[in-house]
Amino acid sequence: MSDALSSKGRRATSRTVIAGSVFVGVLAALGIVAAWPIYSSPSLLWTAGAAILTGAAIAVLWVWRRLPAWLVALLLVAAWLILGIALGVPERWATGRIWPDGVVDVLLAPVTAWKDLITTPLPVGSYRNLLVPAIIVFLVSVTTALRLSWLPAARSGFAVPVAALMPVFGLLFGRTSTSAPLQLGAFSLPAPVETAVGAASLLVSVLWLSWRGRDDRREAIRRAERATGVHGVRRGSRGSLSRTALAGAMVMVALAAGVAATGPVGESRVREVLRTSIGPDLTGEDAISPLITYRSSFADDRFPQVLFRLTSDDALPERIRLATLSAYDGQTYQLGDGAEGSFQRVPSVLDTPAGESASVTFTVEALRGVWLPTFGSMRQIAFSGSGAPTLADGFYYDPRTSSAVEAAGVATGDSYTVTAVTPTSPDLQTLPAPGAAPQLQLPAEMQRWLDVQAPSRDGAGLLSAIGALRERGYLSHALTIADGSTPGWMSELGDYGFRPSAAGHSLARIDKLFAQLNERAAQAALEAPGASLVAAVGDDEQFAVAGALIAEQLGFPARVVVGFRTDDPTLPSCQDGACRAGDLAAWIEVAAAPGTWVSVDTSPQHTASVETQNRRERDPEVMTDVRPRNADEVSPPDPQNQEAVSAEDPTPPPAPETVDWTLVRTVAISLLAVIAVLSPFLIVVIAKAVRRRGRRLAEPASAVAGGWEEYVDTAVDTGRPVPAARTRHEVAALYATPQAGELATLADRAVFSDEQLSVQESEQFWQIVADERRELRSSVGWWRRLRAAVSLKSLLRQTSARAVRTDASGAARASERRKRRPRGAGMS
Repeated sequence: MSDALSSKGRRATSRTVIAGSVFVGVLAALGIVAAWPIYSSPSLLWTAGAAILTGAAIAVLWVWRRLPAWLVALLLVAAWLILGIALGVPERWATGRIWPDGVVDVLLAPVTAWKDLITTPLPVGSYRNLLVPAIIVFLVSVTTALRLSWLPAARSGFAVPVAALMPVFGLLFGRTSTSAPLQLGAFSLPAPVETAVGAASLLVSVLWLSWRGRDDRREAIRRAERATGVHGVRRGSRGSLSRTALAGAMVMVALAAGVAATGPVGESRVREVLRTSIGPDLTGEDAISPLITYRSSFADDRFPQVLFRLTSDDALPERIRLATLSAYDGQTYQLGDGAEGSFQRVPSVLDTPAGESASVTFTVEALRGVWLPTFGSMRQIAFSGSGAPTLADGFYYDPRTSSAVEAAGVATGDSYTVTAVTPTSPDLQTLPAPGAAPQLQLPAEMQRWLDVQAPSRDGAGLLSAIGALRERGYLSHALTIADGSTPGWMSELGDYGFRPSAAGHSLARIDKLFAQLNERAAQAALEAPGASLVAAVGDDEQFAVAGALIAEQLGFPARVVVGFRTDDPTLPSCQDGACRAGDLAAWIEVAAAPGTWVSVDTSPQHTASVETQNRRERDPEVMTDVRPRNADEVSPPDPQNQEAVSAEDPTPPPAPETVDWTLVRTVAISLLAVIAVLSPFLIVVIAKAVRRRGRRLAEPASAVAGGWEEYVDTAVDTGRPVPAARTRHEVAALYATPQAGELATLADRAVFSDEQLSVQESEQFWQIVADERRELRSSVGWWRRLRAAVSLKSLLRQTSARAVRTDASGAARASERRKRRPRGAGMS
């Protein structure tokens, strides 16, 4: 194959082809390692493998048949379509919808799949068309990188950034958190996988570039020997060792700085990648809160309807979640904004905490809307039926709140299976309050009732306050009922006396609930001991919000959950897996620790009736004026002003710290990162400074000769031609700077004259050199001056010159030995 690979008449050697292929193959393997966390599926292996092999075949055809660029582009497009349809959309094959849905997915992938890839939780597996970006990256990178790596050395270096796109793809589109630290004795290396991929990519690229440069120089020497018939003596030289040492030092410093920066950077919780700054596909801020429509489920026409059915080979979960609401503005409980209200796609398998795993199949009947029932912490979801692809495309999940929505909506007969983990809940009775600040200030009547209860600020105090609220509450789902009729929800409560209850869960409605409790408590104080305190009339809509406000007041972050119970003999529950509209419930969850939520029931009782009349009135023993109890109506606080009240912070702001350690840490990490990036260039600058100092501090004659070399090196770095075999005066005429001729004359006298130069003369010479170096640098633009500062041309010129002198002296010694050898003597 090497005889066929050519470029502009110059054939690539077999060594070039093999080395370039190995280099690209190693970076492709590193690309697969870097991309594995994105997919975590065997689909990536054969998809990327097929793209790599196809790209290599196109590269061989490109060079072998000398194809034009437009034809290569057509081959790449054809390969993308074929591989994309065959391997990039396996879910479409599984559902038998490869045409036209699968083809459309492949065609849209170059436009939409990149954004979907960074807005979909990882790992994505074989979800939708998200394998197609990997096909495109590996196919195009391998084809282009191989073609470039087989070019002459002057242009083959462009293969490095192209091949590096493969590992960069995995690192940029990967997780926001790094791999687990690697513990090596007392040393801990954060992000070992990312560090290894980056370090290996850099090392392989430098080694290949170094080898390619040496191989091209050797090939040039061989061509010259074949053309001239003169064969030089090849041996290791100090120049080669110098180049190797310089390259090794640059690589080692870059790797050391990178590993040093990995530690502090890896300690950050969030890794800055593309998905870090991209929001989710769907937010639920505008979705109708199911708590607002809670009462509608208890209307006679809605109450008996079966919304969905549950089947499972495992035990059914105790609670089914419909929605989790965490933001309260004093008027309605809604989804939280920002991270707490974000929904994302579920492509494959999600990470879940430890707990009891189960799989439950949900079959939809009368359920409508976007809210989709789930349970626990979801690991995986699988839709079935003819509408499965549409449902999968429209499904979104928020792992922080464990809530799910179906953007396409559901219909009777839709079915899906949820595999989830139910974490073990800690005993709230024994837990202290985390100390979170409440969202709003409590209204007056509620604050008054809570002050009387005086609960402790811990789990026991919270359960005690909510327990008292439930015992003194009375269940009612309606404000009025028709005369002579019994609503369905009342008929299932047995011996029940109706009490009217208004809907809504604003602060004004909640405050009225506690006004009823306070009024009844005042009445009971005039009655016999043990008088009933039942007075607050409402249902889960009001009592769940009241429980959440109490929890926040005691220092517990709280949220309201709307859902269903499956196994509770004392509260409405789904029977035999059939969940009716009348089984809808609400409860609260409180955070015992970050990420750990404990469910607390808040439903009021319905067996003890509301007391509205005094059981006993005491006659006064002394005829005195009886001061009537204050019965003035108290206007509830305006819910619209609650946010302003809650925004006021009565506590003074903390005194500012004298040292902002967060800023110090950020600056330190940034400096380490900058050093890691700039370390190869800094090595070059330092090497030139050390070389210049050594030349200037040499004995006077050598210092003058070194000054001339410094002048020539500056000219070469700024873009002037390499002097090659020219004399100093010829070089001075070539560079044509103001004092070049004087420098050449003084340098020749120092090298060839027997006169002894003084230190003062060498310093004067170096002053002229400094002036000429400034002249050379000022003759080019600022970008060229910056490139000259880190250019390797002068360093390589010096090592090459030493190598030529060594080879020339070796050749001369060999020629002399041949002259002295007796004629006819054999070769040993």
